[in-house]
Amino acid sequence: MLPQLIPLPFILLLLLSEFFSCNVIDGQVRINLNGKWTIQAEGSNVSYPATVPGGVYMALYNKHVIDDPYAGFNDVAYRNIGKKNWNFTKKFTVTESVVASKNIVLVCLGIDTVAQIYINGFHVRNTSNMFVRYVTDVKKYVVVGTNTITVAFTSPVTAANKANDKLPYTVPPNCPNPKQNGECHINLLRKMQASFSWDWGPAFPTLSIWRDIYLEYFNTTVIRDITTKTYKGNDDWYLEVVVFFDNRARVPVKGKLSIHMSELKVMLTSNIDLTKDSDELKTVIKIPKA
Repeated sequence: MLPQLIPLPFILLLLLSEFFSCNVIDGQVRINLNGKWTIQAEGSNVSYPATVPGGVYMALYNKHVIDDPYAGFNDVAYRNIGKKNWNFTKKFTVTESVVASKNIVLVCLGIDTVAQIYINGFHVRNTSNMFVRYVTDVKKYVVVGTNTITVAFTSPVTAANKANDKLPYTVPPNCPNPKQNGECHINLLRKMQASFSWDWGPAFPTLSIWRDIYLEYFNTTVIRDITTKTYKGNDDWYLEVVVFFDNRARVPVKGKLSIHMSELKVMLTSNIDLTKDSDELKTVIKIPKA
């Protein structure tokens, strides 16, 4: 029988051991970088406030720089926005206790799409896929006090054309129907394909930080991913849970992991003993009969 997926809200995982817990400072292990940013087109000396998660079009619309992009033929009138490179910039404060943490990583849940990320002027990461999470070690770039993060976006229109120019062959379709007033070669980018137009919608070649972005700091390890599947034995059903840890320090870690399934009144606690070369734990739970 094929495995079945169980939605993650059905499972609650708690870290119980202080030896395993993250470095908790002031009750949190994250510095949230959402909220107020500024955006600026490359080569321009004019900047605009922006809100993250969010993108260039919405920021310009909120500041009344552009009208409703969906009105009339504004998709064509505002096409130059998506053909420019844009920089997103934010200042944030880091305390001495955070800098003292053994691990500081930048977590970007959604960058749309082609960009270079800088912290305090140092290049830390390139991005090229709006659908993946990027986790980057930035320990050596973060300082006590005021820090600056910049996400320098390359125009997706430019990036798509450059990708096409590098190919010795054609990847069809090259361009959308001319009546759509779209852009070409979106199929060469890991980006929402409809952003270059579709038969049901206009082209808005977006540049955005479209999901949460934050710094994460810890001394030992953190849970990075969870997968689940159910399967049937002879007479019973079982739930397999695999927990993936970010043990970037590659040190042995001991602790306890609790899995709580409230609807089935199941509570399982497992001992954790990660070696320097292990980063996952698999446990199997027998699902009680109703």
